[in-house]
Amino acid sequence: MKTTRILILSTLFIFILGGMSLHASAQKGQTKEIKIKTEFRCNSGKTAIEKELMNLDGVKKAEANLENKVVTITYDPSKLNKDKLVAAIEKTGYRTEYTPKDKQIKESCGHQSKAPQREGGCEHEKK
Repeated sequence: MKTTRILILSTLFIFILGGMSLHASAQKGQTKEIKIKTEFRCNSGKTAIEKELMNLDGVKKAEANLENKVVTITYDPSKLNKDKLVAAIEKTGYRTEYTPKDKQIKESCGHQSKAPQREGGCEHEKK
């Protein structure tokens, strides 16, 4: 009788631990998608943002839309958060909708500012 009870309790314990382990691994593999409005204006900016984001551990996909200036990022929320993603975009020289107005960002090219675009495009686009 006592042996049967111990066997039942240990089997139950193993099932509970196994279920917790499966749940934890399922959560770890989850991804999240975020859309961040930016101020880039050229293909070089698009490429720089996508490349910088893809270098982050946990980013699965990064796509910057040149028409609407929105960067769509698929990432692992156990490794990254919005602030880290925004910081990566700012590192490329572009502001985001989450960048404080008083924060200084080193501009990547003249296309970021509201100033008229340079005649002939960016220097880095001329080839």
